[in-house]
Amino acid sequence: MAVMSTLTDDFTTKNTAKWTFASGASVSGGQLVMQCLSGFSSEANSVDYYDFTGSYALVEVVSPQGAGVSTQTYFFCRQIPDVNSVRWLIANTTLLAQRRVASTNTEVFATPFDATNHRWLRIREDAGTVYWDTSADGFTWTNRATWVSTFTLTALKVVLGSGYWGTETSPASAVVDNFNLIPAPVVEDPPVHLRRVAPARR
Repeated sequence: MAVMSTLTDDFTTKNTAKWTFASGASVSGGQLVMQCLSGFSSEANSVDYYDFTGSYALVEVVSPQGAGVSTQTYFFCRQIPDVNSVRWLIANTTLLAQRRVASTNTEVFATPFDATNHRWLRIREDAGTVYWDTSADGFTWTNRATWVSTFTLTALKVVLGSGYWGTETSPASAVVDNFNLIPAPVVEDPPVHLRRVAPARR
């Protein structure tokens, strides 16, 4: 079975070989757009299972849904059925890290969502411990929570989704991008006085 990090997508196209798209999820402008609908019918679920041990899953949050008391944008690595999983959620205006064990959810971290500092979300596993990390740029990461896993991580699916469970008035769609793809580093030109200049030809 392939490791989780091998599932990559820049959402240039709606890749049905990698994802099953529910009715409210679409690809537009090189991004995954998930309408915030009741019933949570805006999901992209990975077609295959992946081995999460010693691996990671990360995504760029371009914009979460319009804030509402019952709105959620979420990113799960889960067993099927979803009895056990590790997850990030943006619930209303709060960023939450959770684990789900035997159908019981436990929050391991919560903070107000910051669109700049929490633009990138990552879940990773190393030597039996799961880590939840955030980043502003996809390069420098801050660990937010850890947990020694109590369930098997060798066959998980990924789900990216958005929706609401209460009563909301036209909340905006959630937009994500670059699943397991970090941006290319920006290489700045050196100052003029440090640039190497080829000698003039005689």
